[in-house]
Amino acid sequence: MANIGSFKKVGNDFQGEIVTLSLQA
Repeated sequence: MANIGSFKKVGNDFQGEIVTLSLQA
């Protein structure tokens, strides 16, 4: 979940990144 730090940086893509989190989880 270290990637979350990068996701936070891209607030705009945060919504899209959430999908990636689901795949990683």
